[in-house]
Amino acid sequence: MQVSYSFNINQPPAEPREPQRWIWQSCDVYPLSDSESLVRVRRTGAHAVLRNDVLQLMPHCQRFRTLDGHAEMIAEAIPMLASHRSEVRQILETLVREGLLRSIDDALQSLTAGERSATGPSGGLERVFLRTADRPDALARAVESLAEHAAPVGVRITVVDDSRKAASRQASAAACGRFERVDYFGRDHQHAAVTAIARALPDQEDAIRWLLDPEVAHPDKTYGRALNWALVLGAGQRFAIADDDMVCSPYAPPLADRGASVFADRPRDVRFFDDAETMLAGMEPLGINPLQAVGDALGEPFSEAVELEADAIRDIPVEQLERHERDGRVGVVTTALLGDPGSVNLLWLLGLTGESHDDLVADGRYPARKRSLLLWKGWPGPRVPWNENLMLGALTALDGTRMLPPVVPFGASEDALLGEMMRALRPADGELALPWALPHLPDRDGIDRGGDMVRRFSWTDLSWLGQNVERMAADCRATSAGARMKCLAACLSDLAASDEAGLRANWTHFRDLGQAGVRQQLSRALAEDPEGPAEWVADCREALGANSQFSGSAENFDVERARALLGEYAAGLRAW
Repeated sequence: MQVSYSFNINQPPAEPREPQRWIWQSCDVYPLSDSESLVRVRRTGAHAVLRNDVLQLMPHCQRFRTLDGHAEMIAEAIPMLASHRSEVRQILETLVREGLLRSIDDALQSLTAGERSATGPSGGLERVFLRTADRPDALARAVESLAEHAAPVGVRITVVDDSRKAASRQASAAACGRFERVDYFGRDHQHAAVTAIARALPDQEDAIRWLLDPEVAHPDKTYGRALNWALVLGAGQRFAIADDDMVCSPYAPPLADRGASVFADRPRDVRFFDDAETMLAGMEPLGINPLQAVGDALGEPFSEAVELEADAIRDIPVEQLERHERDGRVGVVTTALLGDPGSVNLLWLLGLTGESHDDLVADGRYPARKRSLLLWKGWPGPRVPWNENLMLGALTALDGTRMLPPVVPFGASEDALLGEMMRALRPADGELALPWALPHLPDRDGIDRGGDMVRRFSWTDLSWLGQNVERMAADCRATSAGARMKCLAACLSDLAASDEAGLRANWTHFRDLGQAGVRQQLSRALAEDPEGPAEWVADCREALGANSQFSGSAENFDVERARALLGEYAAGLRAW
């Protein structure tokens, strides 16, 4: 293999110093012939002419490793090069001189160059929005536990009530009235507010009412409407969103943090418990104010929110590095899950691997644990996830001092759509996942985990919408959040105008990608533990069978419903 480096480069990096670690950077590639291409680094403009066979090695260099580590990885991936490690290393040394490989020291300096927020230490939360719907007893418990922590830090609590029963609304309002710093924002308040907004913006009235008006009927649950009200009322502030079945009592993670990379993209760890009493007794209470803790990091550069050193970024994917170093700040803070996730879908449980899987099936407890499903799910230390669906858990803090997007007001997966839209509007910002947890204790009598637990991949309209948002955002060249929102609205309108075949193909493509990912996860879990408990193996095989048919993926696709969703959400984005 040969590398041509006849192009001049203004400031090439110094010669590599072991044990320095390096990563391949995002580049534009311009083919020059069948054997050579011009490669230009997007970040610096450094460029060189490479043979195409050398260029094909670079996908194996997209994590920080020493040059010897990269040579070893390439040799493992391409067996024919196993006896040519020294030649591969020489090529890598040349790429360092040409500025095509980037050192971990340079990346760390870039990530820690952001300025601290001008609002001072944390800026602090200003409000907590507590979403509720027909659960007045749980709400009363949540309000009481939140109020205890809100008063010392000057935070107001606003209950956004999406209850459909008049008796629930009355009980919820009464629960709020017992506390000084708790406001109730019910159906009548919402309707009055949306009418005032629509009166001020008459050209956008239909879209505004679609997003916010409780008088607009939807056949599905309207989790997203209450979320939209929190986003409207919290605009310009740092605020948190809480579940009505949470208890504001923080617990430390059950695992020790073993110095893993802050930016590791490995899945969350899971530990299971036999009952609620055992779960809480086995966890260590934390003497912190959770509202202050989540607010401290909001709006800060990642280097201020977490301690960054070379080991903390060693596993960061190159895409995440290059996204966050451009004024990357903490836009959302989440906490771990402790308690019952409320899910009746078995697929994520069956797909667990490693120590999480071992804990699930330990001592013959799988049959009981899959039905009780009391667990801790998170990381043992602070993490900045990559390409993870956002989940609004017991407490989630959002930086509303910069534009936040609305979501579809009805249907499931509204939190995942919010996460995709936030990444689309503010690509440099990210999520900080804290390791401690607040108990999440829903009414378990309403959760049926019998023999009919879901084993088939669940694909919702909002999942489909989120996948399209991700694809469209990658092609958007606008820089400001407002301009990017307009760009997304235009793209969604264009998609809505597609013919039926085009819409159906789009829906089927993304759905099949998701289903294929589920099958891959299940197959990996079975390969890791082929002699696992009989019921677990049977569940995995049943789930694989339930997700084996791809040809009928679009049989339930409603074209007109899809057009309406795309068009109404696009109009909602323009009105927002």
